[in-house]
Amino acid sequence: MRTNKITELERELRFYQPLFEYVSFDVQWVMLNRRLLRILLLNVEAMYEMELPAEEIKINLDDQTIEYIQMLTNFFDNRIVTLREYFDQYYISIQPLMQTSPDFFYGYFDYVSKLLTGINAEILTNQISLLQLRYLNNYVLYFYMEIVQGINRYETVTRELEQLQQ
Repeated sequence: MRTNKITELERELRFYQPLFEYVSFDVQWVMLNRRLLRILLLNVEAMYEMELPAEEIKINLDDQTIEYIQMLTNFFDNRIVTLREYFDQYYISIQPLMQTSPDFFYGYFDYVSKLLTGINAEILTNQISLLQLRYLNNYVLYFYMEIVQGINRYETVTRELEQLQQ
């Protein structure tokens, strides 16, 4: 029984390790950018003082802001695509062992991708609605952090494995 548990944890560990290494530095980067984006959002909200509904307020963007938002969306898009490919490749072999259902990750992958598509479509017009800016700040960054926290199960599995092997 104990040998089976150790074997299962080792398999789960092999699944999570490359993911953990891939996203291990993302936490600090995402938190920094969340603060920067929050400052941008607060400044925009102060300028418009919420006279119209958020989806109707179109903000004209300068080149630097466009580049910054495109950099953020490209980063998240690339990360989501890579993580999805990894899950697609190893989904069947690891599914019975995962504490967190792979559907949890796939749901977030789909939702973040959908939001990024809407944000990118508006950026092409050199404008963004206040609503899309809020989506980027409140949802994309938050859900990406949820994905990273799910992947951090690697640390938990490592501890469980060490305890069983003692």
